[in-house]
Amino acid sequence: RLLFSTMKVLRYIMSLFFNPNKPKMIVVDDNHPKLEGRHDARAWWPNKIYIKRSHQYDVPLIEHEKTHLRQMWRGLSWTLYQINKNVRYDMEQEAYLVQIEYSLREYMKSHPGLTRNEYRQYADERARTYAGYLQRNYGLDAGTDERFLKDYDRWYLSHLHPWIVSQIGEDPVRHDQTPPKTPSNPEPPKNKYEF
Repeated sequence: RLLFSTMKVLRYIMSLFFNPNKPKMIVVDDNHPKLEGRHDARAWWPNKIYIKRSHQYDVPLIEHEKTHLRQMWRGLSWTLYQINKNVRYDMEQEAYLVQIEYSLREYMKSHPGLTRNEYRQYADERARTYAGYLQRNYGLDAGTDERFLKDYDRWYLSHLHPWIVSQIGEDPVRHDQTPPKTPSNPEPPKNKYEF
């Protein structure tokens, strides 16, 4: 109990100097020991992100790592991350959902005027990719990819879909589509002599 209280006080004092939302240092280095293996970036408490040169401008990946910094500031321990698969899944799930959101934001900037369904397809593609990463690269149990996709689908409907609707409103009518038949755009009457 005393240790927990002491940790909270130390975390508060450090928060006066470090903001987990704005890392003080992003180290770009392809050969850094912290980037050995399969990862392109890694968060390091209290406020560093190590990232490979090929991904230094990858905003969604940087946001993924900033999520890990925020998790560490909330008290989620990397020791627990290493030994408990459920903690590891929860932390990575949160970070990958943030990465999907920022990937979609970037995609919407570079591809304006698409329909909600097309944006959903892009987000679904990213989710399938990250589900595969979770399954292969994090030492998690079989079926993790399916679990992530179910969690992603719930999150998409409750979080991302309303945001997309607020950004683009109704689906635009595209030139390569015929407009839907509505009372303001009725179907032309058929010739009474045609069968």
